[in-house]
Amino acid sequence: MKRILLIAVLIFNFGSVWAATVAGDSDVVIQTRFDKAWSDIFLNHVRAVLLQNGLPDPYRSTIEKPLVFNLSPRLNGFTQEGRDWYRLLLEFLKIDMLKSDFRLVIENFNYGLDNLDADIIPSTQSGHMLWNMKHNVQGLELGAEKISLEVSLHSTNGRPIVFAIELIGAELEIDGTTLPVEALWKTVLGDQSMGLKLEKVDLREALKKLRSLPDAVKLNFRDLIVPDVEMRIGNRSIKIDPAKLKNWIVREKESMKKFILDIIVLKNLEVFEDPAGDDDLEFKFPKSFFEETELLAGAMSVDDIVATQSHARARLKGVLCLPSEAYDVKSCLETAPVNPRINRSNRDYSASMTQIFRTLEENKANIVVSIGEPFINQALTAAVKAGLLAQAFSDGEISLAKGGVMMTIDKEGDVFHGYIHLTNKITGVRRTMTGRSSITFPVQLGLRLKLEQKNEIPHLSIEVVEASAPQALLLKGAPEVSMASNIATVPRFRSKVIKEVQDSVKKFRGTTLIELPMPFLKATFFERTQFKSDGLGRANALFKVEEKHWLKYTRQHEN
Repeated sequence: MKRILLIAVLIFNFGSVWAATVAGDSDVVIQTRFDKAWSDIFLNHVRAVLLQNGLPDPYRSTIEKPLVFNLSPRLNGFTQEGRDWYRLLLEFLKIDMLKSDFRLVIENFNYGLDNLDADIIPSTQSGHMLWNMKHNVQGLELGAEKISLEVSLHSTNGRPIVFAIELIGAELEIDGTTLPVEALWKTVLGDQSMGLKLEKVDLREALKKLRSLPDAVKLNFRDLIVPDVEMRIGNRSIKIDPAKLKNWIVREKESMKKFILDIIVLKNLEVFEDPAGDDDLEFKFPKSFFEETELLAGAMSVDDIVATQSHARARLKGVLCLPSEAYDVKSCLETAPVNPRINRSNRDYSASMTQIFRTLEENKANIVVSIGEPFINQALTAAVKAGLLAQAFSDGEISLAKGGVMMTIDKEGDVFHGYIHLTNKITGVRRTMTGRSSITFPVQLGLRLKLEQKNEIPHLSIEVVEASAPQALLLKGAPEVSMASNIATVPRFRSKVIKEVQDSVKKFRGTTLIELPMPFLKATFFERTQFKSDGLGRANALFKVEEKHWLKYTRQHEN
């Protein structure tokens, strides 16, 4: 589950301005652009994932700390109905406002936001990534376990006489009026972990609008408790008839509602800038993750999470390693096989990022996942070391020669072409016949990279769609890419050696060299796709996400 949330966090990262200034390549880049429609879909998805995994809804909360609103003698700014209700209450209670204190206390205030849209505005501040969300809410729910109108009467002995009128199980029923609400989320990337935190939900503008449209609000309560008071203050005697007071409050409920809205908006509205206060909803999870199969393992670690403008980007470092040599992220990074070949220097990372930016701006995708050429070559290096090519050769050990792997992503399309430089150690009778203990030669490959579902788990796979070893290549090598061949120097049975190599290479076709499970992508947007070359050195997967019924937030997810 935490890995699913990690993917959610990774979406909120970085923009085009940064792309031009970052030095070096990135193994994996995830970038998105938040327009209005995509913001809505993304928020629905995040809420659904949280709820379906037993975590709290970030837009539904109960505030345990009481909210207190003190009332001064002057009712400046109150509506006429609010002032009238308060004046009549004091007359009914026979209270002198100048000789008493009055406050409204809301206990266990709760709110719920349903049927809401979103505008997500990502930004970076002090090393943290912030995402401001502006919502239009049609299903705002406001309630409290108790709303108390507390009166404190001054007495001659210095001890105030306190009593309260209590609304039990109070709620404000709203008729579906669209209300503005803002929320602030924050992502923090630490040394070992990442944090996703709901910093605040700001209800102030919604409450101001409700106060301006009081007829759209209905005040309900489960029970009403009024004081049974009989007291003497100085030469005055005060007696409250509970039945009469209760009937009067019920009769004047509409005016009381406006009075309560007046107090909330005029006297202490800043409380609703962040009702939860320091009780932020926060999720923490590792910044790195490790997955393994019987033959290969993979490690990923988040390098950067940054955002600007409407774009967001994450950069990840990734390698493949051998399970026999690694058991976690650190050991996988340390023991990962290194491609003998130096990475090409003429790849244009900045141009790749600009192209991703343009793709998102033109609304061709909601999310782009981009994998760098060095990562693919390193993955193939690990595959060779893991012995995934050995089954194609009937005799001897297969390893990488010094030319290494050179798959290039410089032509647009979904098949990536290049060479792999191999050494085949020859043993036994075959060694005696050929007069060689090993042969070295290049092979031409065409690979396809894709994400596909297997048993409901996304798998990243590299499939060989083209494989060839022409005789000229085996005899002369590929000097243009510094991959030599010594087959031309085989003293005996050279033609037989060439045919055996060619027959072995044919077995590559249609095979899946790498198939790495990625369970942390389950129930995310990244479940099935194909990568295509951008012509600049990166393989990109474009995700155009459609809203799905199961992504839409419903109250049933809470049960």
